[in-house]
Amino acid sequence: MRKLRFGLALGGGGARGLAHIGVLKVLEDEGISIDVIAGTSSGALIGALYACGYNASSIEKKGLEFLESSEYKRARLEFLKDEIREEGSKPIKKIVSYAKWKLIYNLSLVKLALVSEKRAEAIVNSILPDKNIEDLRIPFACVSTDLTSNRELCFTKGPLREAVRASITIPGLFPPLKWEGRRLVDGGAVNLVPVDVAFRLGADLVAGVDVHGSFPRSNYQEMKTGLDVILRTSYISGLFLNELRLKKADLVIKPNVDNIHWVNFKKLDYCIKKGEESTRAKLREIYKLMRKRKVETLWKRLWEPR
Repeated sequence: MRKLRFGLALGGGGARGLAHIGVLKVLEDEGISIDVIAGTSSGALIGALYACGYNASSIEKKGLEFLESSEYKRARLEFLKDEIREEGSKPIKKIVSYAKWKLIYNLSLVKLALVSEKRAEAIVNSILPDKNIEDLRIPFACVSTDLTSNRELCFTKGPLREAVRASITIPGLFPPLKWEGRRLVDGGAVNLVPVDVAFRLGADLVAGVDVHGSFPRSNYQEMKTGLDVILRTSYISGLFLNELRLKKADLVIKPNVDNIHWVNFKKLDYCIKKGEESTRAKLREIYKLMRKRKVETLWKRLWEPR
């Protein structure tokens, strides 16, 4: 009788996705093997590394190396950090942050993206090995949004770097990826935590890891521009879609990383710690579900017509 296949669906959330490393660490420590991985955006990047054979500690090391790399510094992702959104922000930082975001808003109206396609490609290539998805140690898939057909696009084969790059192409930050006549962007718009994709890959039990975070509560008066309203509306739409999709998961792990800005990759240690804490809190439920699913699978096979 084959073993129960445990699947992970790793969600998008920018730097908050570093919490996935903490989730993987705890599952490794418990000896829970991961047999299927599906990911979106930052979840696709970390999931791809794990599927390649890197363990959680190796992925953490890679993250630290990336933060010191020339590729990270050239991308200037830290420039996008919004101090207004983070706790403990001093008044002067809030003033600078507000002026900076006014500049970013203006640039977004005249430029397709803040980071070039060449730079985006260099970032992914510096992190991931040059492999095909079908050759990975663990079955893997990642999700992108196809702007051409208005549909979800799921990669289950082909070049790993290209697939992950499509999944992490945050609109406005990176230009849409040109792929077979289509234009692809971040998969979070259609499937933020791809639980259904993990089941399609053959998982018997799927844990969804939601690191999306949340906007701080605000009232209409705090929204100064039309873009503020558009972003808020888009966020609410995505929130409802994500909640509906997460209902398909057997359980949901939600690290407490809401207070981390999505480009604050310097919070690596903090995010990993929160990922560990949230996973340990779910271990009893994970083991209970694994036992239950094993019994259900056994009974199903016993009563299947031969």
